[in-house]
Amino acid sequence: MSDSLSPEQKEKLQKMKRTKKTKQVEEPENTEIDTLTEKLLSAKGEYRYAFEEKNDMKEFDTLVPDMKRKYSFELDTFQKKAIYHMELGQHVFVIAHTSAGKTATAEYAIALAQSKGMKAIYTSPIKALSNQKYYDFRKIFGKVGIITGDVVIQQPDDLVTIMTTEILRSKLYQDAKFIDDVDWVIFDEVHYVNDEERGVVWEEVIMNLPPHVKMLMLSATVENAINFAEWIGRTKQQKVCLVKTLHRPVPLQHYVFCGKSKENKEDALYMFKKGEISFLNENYLEAYKRIVPKFMKGKKMFDAVHDVKHLQQFIEFLDKDGKLPCVFFIFSRKLVMDYAKRLAKSTQFDINAYKVQTLFQEMTEGLVESEKNLPQIKEVKALLLRGVGVHHAGLLPFLKEIVEVLFSQGILKVLFATETFAMGVNMPAKTVVFPSVEKFDGEKKRFLNPGEYTQMSGRAGRRGIDPIGNVILFPNKVLPSSTQMQNISCGAPAKMKSQFYVTYWMLLNWLTSGSDDVSEKMIKSFSKIDLFEMANRALIAQEAQKVLEKDEEQAKCSNPNCDHEALILIKKEINEIRRKITEEVFIAKAQGGAHFYKTGRVVKFSREGQSFYGIILDKVGEGFTVYYFDKTEGRVTPINLRDIKTVYNKVLYVKGTENYTETTIELGDKKIKTALYDRLNSIITRKYQEPLFQPYQSEKKRPMNVKELFSEYTKNVEIMIKMPAFTCSVFKKFNKESGRRNKLQKLANDILLNYESNKMVMDKDLENRLDVLKHFEFIDKETNILTLKGKVAKEMVSSDGMILTNMLFDGLLNKMEVYQLAALFSVFVFEPSNESMEELIGNFKPETNELIDLLEKYAMEIVDYENTKNIEYTIEKYVKMNYGLMEGVALWTLKKPFNEVIDASATTEGLIVRCILRIEQVVEEVTRAAAIIGNEEMTKKCATLTELLKRDIVNVKSLYLRDTAIVEGKAHAQGFKPILVDTNEALDILDKIEDNGRIVVGDGEEEKISVDGGISDVPFETENNDEEEEMPKPSSAQPQVEIDF
Repeated sequence: MSDSLSPEQKEKLQKMKRTKKTKQVEEPENTEIDTLTEKLLSAKGEYRYAFEEKNDMKEFDTLVPDMKRKYSFELDTFQKKAIYHMELGQHVFVIAHTSAGKTATAEYAIALAQSKGMKAIYTSPIKALSNQKYYDFRKIFGKVGIITGDVVIQQPDDLVTIMTTEILRSKLYQDAKFIDDVDWVIFDEVHYVNDEERGVVWEEVIMNLPPHVKMLMLSATVENAINFAEWIGRTKQQKVCLVKTLHRPVPLQHYVFCGKSKENKEDALYMFKKGEISFLNENYLEAYKRIVPKFMKGKKMFDAVHDVKHLQQFIEFLDKDGKLPCVFFIFSRKLVMDYAKRLAKSTQFDINAYKVQTLFQEMTEGLVESEKNLPQIKEVKALLLRGVGVHHAGLLPFLKEIVEVLFSQGILKVLFATETFAMGVNMPAKTVVFPSVEKFDGEKKRFLNPGEYTQMSGRAGRRGIDPIGNVILFPNKVLPSSTQMQNISCGAPAKMKSQFYVTYWMLLNWLTSGSDDVSEKMIKSFSKIDLFEMANRALIAQEAQKVLEKDEEQAKCSNPNCDHEALILIKKEINEIRRKITEEVFIAKAQGGAHFYKTGRVVKFSREGQSFYGIILDKVGEGFTVYYFDKTEGRVTPINLRDIKTVYNKVLYVKGTENYTETTIELGDKKIKTALYDRLNSIITRKYQEPLFQPYQSEKKRPMNVKELFSEYTKNVEIMIKMPAFTCSVFKKFNKESGRRNKLQKLANDILLNYESNKMVMDKDLENRLDVLKHFEFIDKETNILTLKGKVAKEMVSSDGMILTNMLFDGLLNKMEVYQLAALFSVFVFEPSNESMEELIGNFKPETNELIDLLEKYAMEIVDYENTKNIEYTIEKYVKMNYGLMEGVALWTLKKPFNEVIDASATTEGLIVRCILRIEQVVEEVTRAAAIIGNEEMTKKCATLTELLKRDIVNVKSLYLRDTAIVEGKAHAQGFKPILVDTNEALDILDKIEDNGRIVVGDGEEEKISVDGGISDVPFETENNDEEEEMPKPSSAQPQVEIDF
């Protein structure tokens, strides 16, 4: 090709050579383009705010010389890490097992706030835990407040205020200034962010906390804590320290219990897991072989409900082996009661009966006589006097607290509980027992997931008391296979997953707080962490585009004949011809094509948007290994055909290349490397003189298309070097960075396109929801400012604000009687068991059905319009309305006895009280709403309703909110009169119940028992959804057993 150029053209090319040989390839300067490219690349998939502390804290005393709180024990390493970073003023996320000591870090956060003259807020997911923490912190700090839906105890000088996360959310929206003097917010059980219904609350609070507030987050073990920490850091633009520990202060040992049999005369424990080590498969299989054949032969195993003897023997075994007190975790409320009653009737434990009696007297002092004699109260008291405890969500709140206090003080040795006992309430035992590791989750029966098993197992082992904690499978059902049990006990913990969704109430609050662009708030949610990352990168991409535009403006030449655009176009055309010629090299059976593969062939290839000259070392599959220079370093890289831009006729002799790696190459003598370096420089400086590789040995044998390509290539090169722009110094400077400019341009364009397309989908959904608010006149159609209706709806967080506001403005609430209002409000807050909605509606009175129809009419108006805006909702999806307590609540408001409310409600006493307490929250919100519009009649009705709701058994003050001396048995309330206690009285109660042929179950229902004492055909309910299922029977039916030997 070079022979076809004129002497003048050759001269021009020669001038482009370097005047002086150099041992270093000239590289473009590190410009702003490089910086922006690096920013865009590094902004993806990198943890810029979250980090995990790896320091062993051996120098802790030096790092934290002035401890704000003293401890009577040596802090664990993870606690020291958390305290150190709290002292640095950083957010801290603590991941540790149950009972590992996370509360100690919470205490330090409170003390740290106190040292600055500021306050702390402690949030918990459940009221029971809030009450217990109030009791605990009050003993430590003295000045402690509490705000829940049930109670408000608050003084201006409180050091810490305990509240549920929902209360904190509401307060942040209602009065942002209340948190001005708060230094730390502590989120206990922050893994509740995974909760499908309530997880959104945690995200809202974190997003809305002001920048000066630091967060201490406490969580059970989760898999992707670093991602959650990074989200918080990006949201707050602050560092977040992740502190993780797998250490348990009290190590656990996991067993399968195998009782006596004809073949095996002794009880036996088979350990299948010790501490945090891997699953002991052989031990588990030994237990499996010993147990499963009984099922295969149709024999019953340890069915404690049907054969209490096995349960007694097991308890005796635990007692002799020093493994009491213990907690049985059972996933059915009815089975909890059945286990407890059978054991209590056959066994009398040593019990401080006087303590039981006094606690009951304290808690029932204000109850009317009929309430004191409620079956549930008498039954639980009888069980406790026999030394057996029960704990489940269906119990009255104060009964659960009595059980908790007695168990925490070591008075109870055996406790039967559902899963809720493990959720937050800190009541460790020496041993945890699982009669089954299978549960109904509301949709299907399944084995426990690793997180659930770990949470409950973590209640085994009392720090400072027990050297080890015991977890025992006491199977009364099918024993899981070894594979299943390994997954249950050793599987990966759950991932933190956003449950964020936008509600109309949330939008009203965002608009009130002055958020002009609600989509920007949405982007900050954990669910949009990818979009949030895109948004950050999009800002950099926009900056990059401005820099590129500025560079293009500066690259314009003052010479009118210097056409840079034309030069760029012809260079692109030349490169395209080169690419086509290169393809010819790979034409199958091309004459001379094999010469291309030889070591030393010089090629020009593209890598990450930049061009390099390299030397082929060998062929690998469909690609090649190429030696090239990156800056001044010789490197090796694999390339594909599509990476090659130009193939040159030049072949360099390369010796000693056998010992290269994927990143570097050792060529032996340094002179060889230098020679290659200089030779490539020579090729680079005269690239248009260097002949292209021709895959055909003679011109005659070239196909016509190849001849045309070579002819076109030569022609375009001749045109190019005659162009004024070819020698233009301005263009040369601009073009020197063209590869990196192109890379940045493509990167910026891709990022902006991706961000805009994703944001468009989100914005459309928000726009549709705003249209719904406009249609029903909650916000102004032009300004998005809240209307009077919008301000009213914003007050209602516990119910559906849009439905109630529409009913209020239409005058319907004013027309209702007080008892009807209570029934209406219950629909939004009642969390039922697994009752059939159709059956309940069929059994309602006509008046109740009319109220339900009216409510659904208002709901359907909203749903129908939503569907026109492509928000595909049904009534059930739009708002959860449960009608099961409407008539029961109405009776309570009409001052009927509580036992009549139970009869009308077909649910447990505990759920009834919980619902009534939550109705009070709705009433409080409707009261504020009525005040906004000056509706005095509604305000008076709400005041009356509050008085009617909060009375007698619903108004029992939490045990944890009473004087600590009363809880500890060191004092009594005024007017207390001691009563002598006979523990046989409890047995008489249980005997009388069964002598009448009836047995009262925990929720107040009565079931028949068979003559032989075994329960027949008694359905049981699960903690979550009370799925009805037959209890296991000692029949000859062979159950399905998965055998894994």
